[in-house]
Amino acid sequence: MGCASTASGASRSLMTARPTGCESSSAERALRRPSLIAAIDTHMCQLAGEACDGIRPHPITTRKFITEVMLPNAALGAKRAGRRLEQLEVAISPLVAVGEDDAELGERVRDVRARIAFYASTRTYRPVFDAHGWGGLVDRLHGLSTQQRWEEMPGHIPDEVLETIAVVGTYRDVARKILERYGDFATRIEFSLPVRRPGDAERLRGVIRELQGRGG
Repeated sequence: MGCASTASGASRSLMTARPTGCESSSAERALRRPSLIAAIDTHMCQLAGEACDGIRPHPITTRKFITEVMLPNAALGAKRAGRRLEQLEVAISPLVAVGEDDAELGERVRDVRARIAFYASTRTYRPVFDAHGWGGLVDRLHGLSTQQRWEEMPGHIPDEVLETIAVVGTYRDVARKILERYGDFATRIEFSLPVRRPGDAERLRGVIRELQGRGG
């Protein structure tokens, strides 16, 4: 499994004071690391803005949900702490389906469609689907999950839902698509892609280089 991440903007950390000459403890070192909180609901988003260095939207979240629900609530929390939203990191980890050709892309799309179906069956994530008018899909898939009809569930994810939640493309255009969707607000982009064949690692490096070059 390959994992790619890019970051633009400086990392922020919490600093602690200690007497000169004293060695820092592991707890002190941990405090210097940025703290980001995974969130979907509005209360967690506000907590991220108020008390953390950043926010980490769940992979099931969409651009619409992040920009219209999550970030405004993070901004409310940041305001309570005397900060601005722009001071927070926004670490995006989107679902990505990418292939070298139509056959490979079709296989990756099937995998991602199954993941979306699983998340959609979990009512915790319903606010994301409600934001797009897809609440009925959550009810339908939750019902199938309670009947253990897992194999049927991916077939209930239409292309509109797939392409709104996931980034779908070839190695040649996936970096552009990721940046078009998230580049105006994400400070960090993380995703996982399979490295199974000779050449996959180099193709993945190409995606990373393009993200870093355009997002820097």
